Amino acid sequence: LDQVLLQMAAKDQAPTLSRYTCLRRYALDNQRYRQKAELNVRMTYTYPGHKKFEVLSEKGSAVIRKKVLRPMLAAEEESSQDDIRDSTRITPANYEFKLAGTQDLQGRSCYILEIDPKVINKFLMRGRVFVDAEDFAIVRVEAAPAKNPSMFIHDTRVTQQYVKTGGAWLPQSNRSATESFLFGRTEVNIDSSDYQVTRR
Repeated sequence: LDQVLLQMAAKDQAPTLSRYTCLRRYALDNQRYRQKAELNVRMTYTYPGHKKFEVLSEKGSAVIRKKVLRPMLAAEEESSQDDIRDSTRITPANYEFKLAGTQDLQGRSCYILEIDPKVINKFLMRGRVFVDAEDFAIVRVEAAPAKNPSMFIHDTRVTQQYVKTGGAWLPQSNRSATESFLFGRTEVNIDSSDYQVTRR
């Protein structure tokens, strides 16, 4: 475990990208009320971790777009700010780790690390991450929020998959499902594509 964490830290301190843009599709589907909404955005990342979002198009329920999807963009942009970003990253400063085994994903060997946050806030998670055994980058996350966003929401599960692009592992898809006493089951899918990468 110590060797894996050291290798992850070494890779993290030698970033390969200075900037990238991608297209993202945020799609929400509430099954109880049959409500759907969608945002298509352009995300711009600049080193060391700042993110900006530009909404290109939107459709579906105006209430969901305003109350759920746009706040999701704002929260991700907020978490990328300099004074917050370091406290949200999956590092020993923020998490306790346990080596749970190994597994092949898409033909690549990975270490499985269980993660438990040292503090509880809306940006941290509890679950497990898959770390590529060659690149020592996180390639998959299976987790739940460390802090429940609302007393009316329970059993939130998130799965995020990464893809290797331009020498770095970048988000490919994010699938989340939430159960709510008021709204029933809600699923949110985030898909990233068309990466334009500038290497350092």
